[in-house]
Amino acid sequence: MSGMIWILFGPSGVGKTTLARMLLNDKSLNLVTVCSYTTRAPRAGEQEGIDYYFISSHEFEQKIKEGFFLEWSHAYGDYYGSSKEMIRKLLATGDNILLVLDRIGVQEVKKEFPEAQAIQLVPPSLSVLEQRLQKRGSLSHEDLTFRLQKAVQELNEEKHHKLADHYVENIDLKQSFSDLVAIMKKLKK
Repeated sequence: MSGMIWILFGPSGVGKTTLARMLLNDKSLNLVTVCSYTTRAPRAGEQEGIDYYFISSHEFEQKIKEGFFLEWSHAYGDYYGSSKEMIRKLLATGDNILLVLDRIGVQEVKKEFPEAQAIQLVPPSLSVLEQRLQKRGSLSHEDLTFRLQKAVQELNEEKHHKLADHYVENIDLKQSFSDLVAIMKKLKK
């Protein structure tokens, strides 16, 4: 028995984390997630071993050298990565995995698991994306500008080098959730 990998990706602020939580709570999809590793500090309410494994940069770099990660990236000054062994174990038991990654992570996962299904979440506009990022209240003007520039870059890269198997424009969370569920149920193993 073998499970399936689903990947959500898109620019910062597009709703990946919120929609991932909604999908994981929908029991009809039988999705699990892999707790990723990061070097960033925990945000309010995040818990060790549930949201992330929070480790030092030195520990993360050592794990890179050991080949521990299926995918890893350095984004916004911090490392993020997923355990290769954990993903293989879950797939072997038939679990369907949901990963939230950046473009580099999508490329790495698809190298090892070409059948993985990548869904790019797209904002309705850059002004809406900017409003969503501002609502976080935790970004400096420089961080906000950087994330918006990165969003433009990522969206342009997708036009020229398609990684996504599916696209969902996140105008409304309920509709986006319904669109994601429809895609997943159509291709469910």
